[in-house]
Amino acid sequence: NQGKQVLSDPKMLRVVKPTTTVSCGGHFAPTCGDCSLGFGEAWCNGDCEWHISRSECITIPSLAHPAYPNLIKFRPFQPVVDEYNRYVNIILIRSPFETEEQEDLYERYKDEILFLGIMSFEAYPLYSPNPHTTKFRPEDYISRFPGWLNMYPNPDSIFPINLPILQLSHSDFSVLEIDYDDEVSQGKHEKIYDFMYVMTNTEVEAEVGCTGWGAYVKNWPLAKKAMDIMCSENKFTGIVLGIVNSHGNSCELPPSCQDKVVTAPYVNRFDGLNYMRQIKFLLLPQVYDASPRVAVEAMSLNVPLLMNNRIVGGWKYINEQTGEFFNDNMSDFRSSLTNLVNRLDSYSPRSYVEANYGTEIAGSKLRAFVKDNFGDRISLSKRSNILIPSEPVLHPEDKTSSDFGDWREDKGTESSRPLPLPSSPIPPHPMSTEKIIATTIAPLWKPLSNSNNQGKQVLSDPKMLRVVKPTTTVSCGGHFAPTCGDCSLGFGEAWCNGDCEWHISRSECITIPSLAHPAYPNLIKFRPFQPVVDEYNRYVNIILIRSPFETEEQEDLYERYKDEILFLGIMSFEAYPLYSPNPHTTKFRPEDYISRFPGWLNMYPNPDSIFPINLPILQLSHSDFSVLEIDYDDEVSQGKHEKIYDFMYVMTNTEVEAEVGCTGWGAYVKNWPLAKKAMDIMCSENKFTGIVLGIVNSHGNSCELPPSCQDKVVTAPYVNRFDGLNYMRQIKFLLLPQVYDASPRVAVEAMSLNVPLLMNNRIVGGWKYINEQTGEFFNDNMSDFRSSLTNLVNRLDSYSPRSYVEANYGTEIAGSKLRAFVKDNFGDRISLSKRSNILIPSEPVLHPEDKTSSDFGDWREDKGTESSRPLPLPSSPIPPHPMSTEKIIATTIAPLWKPLSNSNNQGKQVL
Repeated sequence: NQGKQVLSDPKMLRVVKPTTTVSCGGHFAPTCGDCSLGFGEAWCNGDCEWHISRSECITIPSLAHPAYPNLIKFRPFQPVVDEYNRYVNIILIRSPFETEEQEDLYERYKDEILFLGIMSFEAYPLYSPNPHTTKFRPEDYISRFPGWLNMYPNPDSIFPINLPILQLSHSDFSVLEIDYDDEVSQGKHEKIYDFMYVMTNTEVEAEVGCTGWGAYVKNWPLAKKAMDIMCSENKFTGIVLGIVNSHGNSCELPPSCQDKVVTAPYVNRFDGLNYMRQIKFLLLPQVYDASPRVAVEAMSLNVPLLMNNRIVGGWKYINEQTGEFFNDNMSDFRSSLTNLVNRLDSYSPRSYVEANYGTEIAGSKLRAFVKDNFGDRISLSKRSNILIPSEPVLHPEDKTSSDFGDWREDKGTESSRPLPLPSSPIPPHPMSTEKIIATTIAPLWKPLSNSNNQGKQVLSDPKMLRVVKPTTTVSCGGHFAPTCGDCSLGFGEAWCNGDCEWHISRSECITIPSLAHPAYPNLIKFRPFQPVVDEYNRYVNIILIRSPFETEEQEDLYERYKDEILFLGIMSFEAYPLYSPNPHTTKFRPEDYISRFPGWLNMYPNPDSIFPINLPILQLSHSDFSVLEIDYDDEVSQGKHEKIYDFMYVMTNTEVEAEVGCTGWGAYVKNWPLAKKAMDIMCSENKFTGIVLGIVNSHGNSCELPPSCQDKVVTAPYVNRFDGLNYMRQIKFLLLPQVYDASPRVAVEAMSLNVPLLMNNRIVGGWKYINEQTGEFFNDNMSDFRSSLTNLVNRLDSYSPRSYVEANYGTEIAGSKLRAFVKDNFGDRISLSKRSNILIPSEPVLHPEDKTSSDFGDWREDKGTESSRPLPLPSSPIPPHPMSTEKIIATTIAPLWKPLSNSNNQGKQVL
């Protein structure tokens, strides 16, 4: 295009419709309104529902209170979801409150959220004699909530007569959805062992002689008595899970079981269920177990139960189809066992549990209970038919809570974790355990009788005893196998990839050893500690320090592990490791960081002016990894890059900024004052249109635009990355006025979309991206802004930013550089897998739609943009630095710069 053509026309100004998709049930659409496609209500499901009076598909409104996500971080508060995994405004209190803070939260929100009690922890809400559990007063809970999900047989003996009660537990939802007949036909249910018993919390138990919290809850003493009878008199074989901890310490078996029982540590749910498929019955000796999900899982696999008749939860599962009770004093254990043996072929536990429990049945009951009793307090979607007590997300291989593999460092089995073991023994309760049961629990029980079948049949033969090989799969690269040793299938090294690597001298496929220190996962919870992964998303033993330490604790952690983990500095926060004049950032001393780490990933042009001469330095930033992997030519052919706006500017942390007149941390980092000057010129003189993202907060407050831009600029709040990139596809260039921005990933994303850059030549990070292929610099004092803008306009059709950024940056290129840097300089300290070719600075997991960190939508309640969050705004203004901003730049940053010049094109063409 020649002459004076103007790039934009005010008629072209419009708001771009966000293209984030919603689920319509069986398909996706940009919005719920686009779901029905003329087919009406039948095509309106998923995230949407049909509005009858308006005859249109609408978004299902959020049903949960804004405080809901924070409350369910605390263990007593159990979330409830519908079948679409959306929170509803109900929280179940599943154990006593652990702190005054939790109690205060309940009191604060009890009129805004429906809190119901659920029996999911020992004898709660009744007293538990477990000496390892913090004591509470039952009267503080029994009448506290407006309703209860109950497990006791006679709730009228516990709760006020008019209190709504539902006979329901979390274990009722645990029926396995499997094709049982198909599994049987495949031989998966061959019976190799007679019984199974599952302990909990073995990491602690095996260290304290199996006398702790878990041993009490799972009644290990009674389990040993039962196993001794079965091993010595019946010669039974069995599996005992969870009595071996990670150090190899184990609870002690009865001598009679030493050669008849396989012992194992806690296993994941997949392996636990495979063990269970190979047993004839499940032993449940426990009393204080309120929601034994392992019992329901066993019945789902058609495995009958042998259960203590005093168990708090699970008694309702025993009947003539499912198994036998035995007395807590073991007086009838032998006869109950004989009855079980004689009727093994007569039980049908799977048929029973499928007909009476499971998510659909139990969830429908819970929804009906809520609707009937609390319909005036709770709004439920018309599309929702069930409600489900939910759990925190577990291991990726274990999406459902279970007794198997469900202990963590901070979590016990079922819905509870044991409270910490006391530092000194708790005095015994004045009543004996037997007396407590007799006076608090036994009177509540209906008569529970065993089957009367007799007989002396022995279940097993010692020849059948063998160790079951766990069947958890590993990734071999393009396929899966039980272990790495099973990957190659005779094809050698070519079939050994993924989680595995080829051992050349042994000519076999082996598991890649863990590369990260055991303390690694805890360290990277703190913001300054940035993890590093390989291309298989496995942590390596490197942590990047991306900002100054915020607390003495963080500094102490670094000092403690600096010889065991390779810590490298990375420039990812303002001018760090140099001083930043941002008045909203906590101050630090540059000398505390410049020489502290054994190497740095640097963004300054002249690192020799900053770092010791022999310190290993790599010219690399996190933004170098942000090249978008898209089919650009295909997108262009689809019309996705139609240019509607001239420019874009992106602010950060607007939730705070718009409340403080856009004079806070984010406005400083993104140089909002200079952005306004630049926009005023573009709007008033060039009549440009633009998009300004992130200057409107969730309350509708906005940073103030220049008057000349009022009718020419679209303003928007922070958007998710998907929508942000769609806005960016429709602009002609990106404005980057900031100085104290160390890793501007939005610049790399713009270049990936073939959008050139107009950048402040004093920017701390990102200066290296500007060249004749990518865009133009302008001076920080704006003296050449108009000429730089003119140069940019004249060359719009000449830039090729996508070609440049693809050839020089991206995960493969930057990751290879980082790996080579580590190998060349720290090869004696770091073990890297031979299969790994790249290293990648990683990020905490973001929104499900935003797997990669970006300027778009990357602020959270506790997180700023890029790799940093703003440090808290001071309660009182910080005095200005004695030097002006200009003088600070001149004395601390300007001397470091190589000459950076604009393109020499002179023309005066106006856009």
